[in-house]
Amino acid sequence: MVSPQASTRAPRFYAMHYPPGVTARPGGMEVSDDEAAAIDEDTSIARVAHVSDPDHQTALLGLLRAQLEHVRQWDAQEGAYRLNIEINGSLDPLYAKRADGAVIYHALPIIRDGTAAGASLIRQVYGPQFGLYRHPRLGPLYRTQRSPGTLDQTWSDGTSFHSHRPRAH
Repeated sequence: MVSPQASTRAPRFYAMHYPPGVTARPGGMEVSDDEAAAIDEDTSIARVAHVSDPDHQTALLGLLRAQLEHVRQWDAQEGAYRLNIEINGSLDPLYAKRADGAVIYHALPIIRDGTAAGASLIRQVYGPQFGLYRHPRLGPLYRTQRSPGTLDQTWSDGTSFHSHRPRAH
């Protein structure tokens, strides 16, 4: 696990799973060249990188658990995981810049189950975080009440979700 240091830019707070063979460049988290080199030190293994804001340590626990759920998904069915990521990427132009885009993103089965795993751990360790339910970036991590589905259910839901995706206008 790599923990890039926060820079002098605006606060950054996120975590990301890098499957084996996937590099930090291009795309993914916004990281410096040194941070990317640290993340990519051994690309033969799964890595989880994170940048944290000291004001949201409860979220860091949930974000890391969400990324570890993605590692579990990858390990269980790499082909299905890759297919879901490709399909999710094809949906990105439809929702990424929309005001309601986060709702669609969080409904994607892989993301939904990762968020549910993180939210469950936050509740187990810290209890409900009612005051953070409406946090603009981290709200779903605090308010999600469901447990993650089984891996077979995740792949089945992914196939169903993507076959009914909204059409571009």
